[in-house]
Amino acid sequence: MLFTPEQWAAAIFSLMRHAALEPRGLQNLRDVGGLQTSSGQQTRHGVLYRSDAPRAGDPAPDLMPWPPAAVIDLRCPEELHGPHPLSGTTHHIPLMDAVSIATIGSDPSLLQGTLAERYTSMLARAGQPFVRIARALIASKGPTLVHCTAGKDRTGIAIAVLLAAVGVTREQIIADYIETGRNMDRVLARIASSPALRNGAQRLELIAECNPELLSAPRRAISAALDELDEQGGACRLLRSCGMTMKELEALQRRLVSAAQPVDAEAHLSRHAWRSSRSG
Repeated sequence: MLFTPEQWAAAIFSLMRHAALEPRGLQNLRDVGGLQTSSGQQTRHGVLYRSDAPRAGDPAPDLMPWPPAAVIDLRCPEELHGPHPLSGTTHHIPLMDAVSIATIGSDPSLLQGTLAERYTSMLARAGQPFVRIARALIASKGPTLVHCTAGKDRTGIAIAVLLAAVGVTREQIIADYIETGRNMDRVLARIASSPALRNGAQRLELIAECNPELLSAPRRAISAALDELDEQGGACRLLRSCGMTMKELEALQRRLVSAAQPVDAEAHLSRHAWRSSRSG
């Protein structure tokens, strides 16, 4: 279900009145496979998943293979309560605490600004965590799940960086991000009654009243993030600037892309740098 930002406040108030409608299980889960790259290849199925936050007792989803061999949890410490509910290797890599519902909902001063501004700030300031995310994905021996609380902002930007680094087209990255918008009514209903998020319903209500765009997944937000990546010379250059090696970039591409031909990360980086210089 797609909402405009102006509709979110009414939607949240409705959810608050119908807490019994809380959905069970992950509501924003998908396999990031089958996306087209600029060279005509596709991302592999069963390698990279994205979702909202899992809970103990969640039913197994209709996604195979499951459970993931590794989990990359992007939530801040305030959002964590006990061991992660999924088995397997868990990597806690907090990504920009200031965009988490737990932080925003408890500090009204953080409610200002657009999603585009938050995303560009995340890319400008949080380079090292993206390298850790990429390395954890490379090291995983099976499917890897990346998630935050809603699976929208931190997860959306982390996935966008990974996809851009292996050459997935801009339109495919945007399409993957805005898919979350169709799930947000159920995601927010689940967050509102989360035992792990104290006063979750009140936090969401505050966000909905003050800045409802923060609860949506608009195209303009991810487009601004991709523009920022371009300004920085592309995802490969961002990762390289934070310590990732060319061999690691090539390993990331082998991990994510069904390559019909050898993947050359250096050439991908050079092509992006040329495009950026031309556009500037």
